[in-house]
Amino acid sequence: MKSKKLKIHYIIFFLVIAIFLFLLILWNWNFGKNKNIIWGATFSKLQAEELGLDWVQVYGTMIDELNFKIIRLPIYWPDVEKNQASMIFPVIIG
Repeated sequence: MKSKKLKIHYIIFFLVIAIFLFLLILWNWNFGKNKNIIWGATFSKLQAEELGLDWVQVYGTMIDELNFKIIRLPIYWPDVEKNQASMIFPVIIG
């Protein structure tokens, strides 16, 4: 009986030590605090069209007024492969 209690105490002790070390490592880890973050935006032609907006005007306004350095332009699969086995890579922004 004493052997089982001693075993349980050792297990609890090592678990507490492991959790403490894990938290200590997380506390001191640098998760990019010193990195220079460059903000960007995503422009979706599909979303603009679904909202009933002129996507060219929305894109132009986004470029002129928001001044993002990085703009991500997704190309959706239905725009690339309109017919089975024939791929067309459209010009998204002309």
